[in-house]
Amino acid sequence: MRKLVLHVKRLFRKFWFFIALMFCMSPLVGLPIFLIMLAISMLCFSDPLEPVNEEEIIQEFTGEELSIISGETEEGVTDEEYFRLLVKYECFICPRRVDSATIWNGSRVTANAYICEYEINDHYRWFNQHFEEGLKERLLSQLDTKGVYAQRLIRTNRNLIFRYWFRHADGYTEVVITPEELTEYKR
Repeated sequence: MRKLVLHVKRLFRKFWFFIALMFCMSPLVGLPIFLIMLAISMLCFSDPLEPVNEEEIIQEFTGEELSIISGETEEGVTDEEYFRLLVKYECFICPRRVDSATIWNGSRVTANAYICEYEINDHYRWFNQHFEEGLKERLLSQLDTKGVYAQRLIRTNRNLIFRYWFRHADGYTEVVITPEELTEYKR
């Protein structure tokens, strides 16, 4: 539903004059033209990435849930509740652009893993050739291994998996960080 709203916003932002003109001529003409434009936008163009604003987050999550997600409140919160809330939050704010070639689509949790799913625009050859070189080390260096998130992963013996889907090539690659690697990693 959010993707549909983002496409509608993009159409109104770019083609507001044309859409208004069509609706002024006749709503019976304007509505079908708008629906055709929306279908073309959804089928032919990538999803518009618009960050979620703070008001939307406050409407979706309570203050208590946000303090649990941020790690401020740990008392009385099970690891399962924490990961469930974190996945709900991350899926709400996604998709998000990480860099020019990477989009974070969301996360999910299983019994033995926490999975972060990314989509790679692997259209550029240089990206394919150098993508996996040192990736695990870069990811580990960006993690706060002493933080609540990492400590809960270690406590529940869950792997942290970064799954990268390649848009133009068939397949994906996964970087698996085990609880032992989180424990042993020193910056």
